[in-house]
Amino acid sequence: MVRCTLLLATFAVLVVAPAARADVTVQAIPALPGIKVEYAGQQLVTDDKGRVLVPAPDDARVRAGLRVRSTMLRHGVHARFNGWRRGRLTMRLLYLVRFSYVGTDRDRINPARIKSLTLRGPGGMRRTISSGGHPFWLEGNRIVPLGRRPVSKPISWAVERATAGGSNVVFRAQQRFTPARTRRLAVRVRFYRLRFAAHDWLLGKAIGSQISLTYPDGHVERHALKDGKVTIGSLPAGLYRVTVEAPGMASDWPVALSRDKDVDVSIISYLDVALGIFVLALLAVGLLLAGRPALRHRLRRVAA
Repeated sequence: MVRCTLLLATFAVLVVAPAARADVTVQAIPALPGIKVEYAGQQLVTDDKGRVLVPAPDDARVRAGLRVRSTMLRHGVHARFNGWRRGRLTMRLLYLVRFSYVGTDRDRINPARIKSLTLRGPGGMRRTISSGGHPFWLEGNRIVPLGRRPVSKPISWAVERATAGGSNVVFRAQQRFTPARTRRLAVRVRFYRLRFAAHDWLLGKAIGSQISLTYPDGHVERHALKDGKVTIGSLPAGLYRVTVEAPGMASDWPVALSRDKDVDVSIISYLDVALGIFVLALLAVGLLLAGRPALRHRLRRVAA
């Protein structure tokens, strides 16, 4: 009877005794503090070494049940879940970057003039954005193996293409930056000055009221001439066509803009045509008179 009582007491102790707690240490890569995770309804945060204790019996339960939240670490830096690597929690870091644009003469270019911007990252990654000067989020790290453990490495981007007026206005991959270190970049773009002058072919005086400037993408702008001249600054590099509106036999001229350029053109005006006809008529009469002496003598008698 005593023996049965002892057995029952032991059984009761085993039933009511709480199960031993088992915690799994999860390491975040990169080792960032403040990354928010959730497990079994509990809200957890990584410590200053990027670690968090998860109340779970084993790693498999952690990987199956852990929910990783996108976390704003600080202004302009965002962390997103990237996957599990060798039992470690890896995060993708996004940086809020902003571009400005500077011409060849270091003047500021309105960002609205840049239609799109293409960046090239490692492994053939490309990002194309419509650029109006607004900030955007860009990947700033990648997870690579180092021996038997993963590590986070900052990545660099190259400015591959910036489109303005139908042309690429940057030299490919000559400008690079690392978002983890630089989040504001002044992109050097190829914008140039065009000075255009039109004059009368025969008389040499200024001519024309305005020009039509056709951009590489086909759109047309009109610019008034003052004394036959106009200077247009900050034009994207590319092939243009210029047509002068003038009273004469005007035509259009191709202009390849790859540097600041001065273009002077001659236009045959209607006055030039009239003077040319008049001169030809005088020559014809002179030749006629030179070949017929009797007619020349008669004309002299009439004139007398």
